Amino acid sequence: MFALERGVHLALNAVTFAVLIGAAANMFFVAKKVDTAAVTLVCGSGGLIALTSARLLQMWTDILNRVFGKL
Repeated sequence: MFALERGVHLALNAVTFAVLIGAAANMFFVAKKVDTAAVTLVCGSGGLIALTSARLLQMWTDILNRVFGKL
């Protein structure tokens, strides 16, 4: 029933992840700008994206289960 919304959400997450990896590759390999702050920001934001996506999917599943009575 909500396959379209899930597909859009997963596609946007994939695009966001690809942009993050592209920006990190550009910063590390092209600009040769590797320092502790840059590595922390790249790894931290990747973890934050993964955590946020997982949490949103869990909340979405909980809402659908409550609305349609599938506890």
